[in-house]
Amino acid sequence: MSSLMGSIFKGAAATAPATTAASTLSILRMGSPALRLASRPWSKDDIVSGTTRGLVRDMTATMHSSEGVGLAAPQVGINKQLVIVHLPADSDLPNLQPVPLMVLFNPKLTVHRPQDKIAMSESCLSVPGLVGKVWRHRYVRVEYVDTEGNDRRLEASGFIAAMLQHEIDHLHAKLFIDHVKPGDLYFHDEFMQYGADDFVDEGTLHILQ
Repeated sequence: MSSLMGSIFKGAAATAPATTAASTLSILRMGSPALRLASRPWSKDDIVSGTTRGLVRDMTATMHSSEGVGLAAPQVGINKQLVIVHLPADSDLPNLQPVPLMVLFNPKLTVHRPQDKIAMSESCLSVPGLVGKVWRHRYVRVEYVDTEGNDRRLEASGFIAAMLQHEIDHLHAKLFIDHVKPGDLYFHDEFMQYGADDFVDEGTLHILQ
């Protein structure tokens, strides 16, 4: 079994649902100070406000138009704890369990079986053109608040667990390149030519409540 997966986070999404009256936001790139600031939690009153619903709508449209599978609020200049993920059934990662559009406020990630890790090939909309090998925990649990202000929990494994770790890292001022060892960072074109293989670690997602 290879340690690197053939597809990477950016560009894994396929045709996305149309979003009504949404704006596309500018995505900050590596070097922007906002990407290196820790994010603040939301109050439940703010989560259910019309302004926040508009932000979620715009972030979703931005993620889809950028062909990403995840986006964190700091990437659009909002240093608050919010991530959005979506891996549609018609993505170019057919071996993976689809992930419905999920909006996670104030996510708190805990690791299950911390000794069990997987190597993933990651890219990021905020670090265009680069791919890096990152070791991620295979099993995670996440507590979060949904768009209606309800407390929720989920468990994830494999690619989906890595995707959540990648996005939640943004809330703690981290980029995937912070986890990459010397010699494990590539330009995208060279990675696809020399470094990619066909392995994708199959992931699972379970919404517990």
